[in-house]
Amino acid sequence: MPSLEEMRDLAEGIVSSKRDRKEAVATLKKEMRSQLVEYEKDRQAMAKGLYATLKADKAALMADTAALMKELAEGSKTRQIGVKIQLTGFRNDHQAMGQEVRAGLAKTTKARKKGVNSQLSGYRSDHQAMGQEVRAELAQARSQLKADTTALMKEVKAEMKATRTAWQEGLRAAPPKPKRRPLARPKPPVKVAPPPEPTITVREEVIPDDLTVIRGIGASMEERLNLAGIVTYAQLAEASPAEIEAVLGAAARLANIEEWIAQAEELAE
Repeated sequence: MPSLEEMRDLAEGIVSSKRDRKEAVATLKKEMRSQLVEYEKDRQAMAKGLYATLKADKAALMADTAALMKELAEGSKTRQIGVKIQLTGFRNDHQAMGQEVRAGLAKTTKARKKGVNSQLSGYRSDHQAMGQEVRAELAQARSQLKADTTALMKEVKAEMKATRTAWQEGLRAAPPKPKRRPLARPKPPVKVAPPPEPTITVREEVIPDDLTVIRGIGASMEERLNLAGIVTYAQLAEASPAEIEAVLGAAARLANIEEWIAQAEELAE
């Protein structure tokens, strides 16, 4: 345990330490105030100098702007005169170019009209020749169809007459009488089968399709194909391009036969 004297020395040391710290703090505050006052003075002086500099720069900038505006005004007048001169030259060049273009277009149009008229004349001649050829082929096809129909009707009538004759002869035939043996029980009469019914050969009827549904086939083209026996989509799909060209004749030049066959295959499915 420390003695009383040691405790007194310790207390005096603590008091002395507090006194020294308080003095140090006061000294530090005094120095800080002094520095703040000096900083404020420097800041005000700097602000005054910066304000004076900005004022001088503003005055110089306004003077330069005024000089520039004056120079631009003088240059604008000169530029306007030059632009007017250029616009006048452009107008003259544009008018000359327009006249040249119109003259070239008129010349080209005249030559094009002449060529078109020549082509149309050739097309008319070809169309007339093809029309005559088509009409001749149609007349020949009608005559052939009429002859075939007449022959077919004669054949059908002959078959019907032969069948009717055979049927009538079968009806006239009487069944044979049953034979009887002496001293024996008579046998029952033999049943005779009736004469066979007349057989008539009936041709399978083909239901024609509307071939004009196919793009490019009109009424006249359909009539040509029908006369050649092509009346259904399946028959058209099975035909070859060479066969169809032979049926159409000169009109085949205007037909896209391969496209017809492709469309017929789709419709026949």
